[in-house]
Amino acid sequence: MHKSIYTATLIFLSPLPLSEVAASETPSAIEYLKRQGNEVIALGKANGLDGYLLIKGAHKQTVYVTPDGKAVIAGLMFNDLGENLTANQLRNLEPIKTENGLSKTPYGTGFRLGSGGELVIVYADPLCPACHKFLKDAVVPIKEGKLSLFIIPVGVIAKESTPIASSLIQSAKPAVAWVNYHNKNDHNFVNSQANSNSSIILENNAIFSREQFRLTPTILRKNGDRLDVMSGAPKNISVLYESFE
Repeated sequence: MHKSIYTATLIFLSPLPLSEVAASETPSAIEYLKRQGNEVIALGKANGLDGYLLIKGAHKQTVYVTPDGKAVIAGLMFNDLGENLTANQLRNLEPIKTENGLSKTPYGTGFRLGSGGELVIVYADPLCPACHKFLKDAVVPIKEGKLSLFIIPVGVIAKESTPIASSLIQSAKPAVAWVNYHNKNDHNFVNSQANSNSSIILENNAIFSREQFRLTPTILRKNGDRLDVMSGAPKNISVLYESFE
């Protein structure tokens, strides 16, 4: 059995009343964090401890609950082989569906194009010419079931990008709106009923910046136990769904 090493901070929390503890199977420490305004997503067990992802605005933090449920350890878990167990849990985390066909992930909020094949995460700016070409190149493999894209819209290359991305993501059907926008190449598109500073896009922008990504599209692809990051569109899109040698 591999031993695990924690890169962490122990956070002690005020206990809940006994009546609340008895009424809930969720650890009291996690209930406390929920009341502080954190969205909590369960990651499952790692080396015997339950892990959770906390989301509050653009800030994200992983924590592990102590066996008594009264405190959490904030940080990453590694085993004695140097494996980042926390990163593995986050990669396997399924998108959490919200509304209007949107889903939330640790990497940002967006929508899926396609239903089969290799799933890759794509940070895309509506004013990015390379993103337009990438989406056009992806049409055939998506239709053939070889590739699916999880699009995380960002507004990072021009001042008009955030209002346009916000307008698209606040449409009744964001995925359809995004594809139609790219097909028409209408850079003057703005949904008059949308908030030009959508919190979703601002949070996506913050994640993009925090991860120190520089170009759009930025593509994340799972490769075994690691996540490969590709800056810019590939010359041949088949590299995203063909097996690595």
